[in-house]
Amino acid sequence: MAVLSVLERLSREVLILDGGMGMALQARGLPAGYPPDLWSVERPQEVRRLHEAYVEAGADIIFTNTFGASRLRLEPHGWGGRVLELNRAAVGLARAAAQGAALVAGDIGPCGAVATTFRQLARSEARSIFAEQVEALALAGVDLLAVETISDLEEMEVAVSAARAVVRDLPIFASLTFTRDGKLRSGEGAAGAARALETMGVDVAGANCSFGFASLLPICEEMAKATKLPLAIKPSAGVPPASPPSENEVTEYARRFVEAGANCVGGCC
Repeated sequence: MAVLSVLERLSREVLILDGGMGMALQARGLPAGYPPDLWSVERPQEVRRLHEAYVEAGADIIFTNTFGASRLRLEPHGWGGRVLELNRAAVGLARAAAQGAALVAGDIGPCGAVATTFRQLARSEARSIFAEQVEALALAGVDLLAVETISDLEEMEVAVSAARAVVRDLPIFASLTFTRDGKLRSGEGAAGAARALETMGVDVAGANCSFGFASLLPICEEMAKATKLPLAIKPSAGVPPASPPSENEVTEYARRFVEAGANCVGGCC
């Protein structure tokens, strides 16, 4: 049902994605540098209220508070053996906030805290890290999986293949993040990246974070020309010290993203 509800809707309407999690929780008191994921058990009401705010704002899809809720990223904080518990709690909060008004995407970030971590791991270890979190999210009942902020196509391929090995009936959003010059850290441009995602068999291709709205507009245009997959764009508000865009600027960019081929539009950090 999740595949039909997401992909059928994308064939006839633009879906609104939610905004960032970590920075928004910092505005609610999360200390800088503290893992947002842990608040799903330590401060669950704050996480739920944030989800509710996004739903009330009109989000059709909300992402769980699980961007860093994988074994390798949780180990330094003593939570490496509690991946199932933490992901289940996060999905429960998102589901309670959605109340059927929004779909719940199980959010999966890179397997390590920095972009280079993946290259330091054996592929089997990286696959195991992704598979463990995917299984936890699937068991908790997400509507789809969102693998995001990946800057290395090889890491994305490992994440997607791990996900497909665990669950076959959940749609996969695969979202890449690009450097200032419009390339992945693994070297590919937007068009090549989009074609690679299509080859991997993902259901929705996309780009997120990067260097703000302006940086992702040409990437959106290139990806849309290179693939027939639905396209999701979730830009960050920019990189300090640059000022974030105004509400009017965000509105204009959202319109331009849709005109360029985006089927889903939201915000990142």
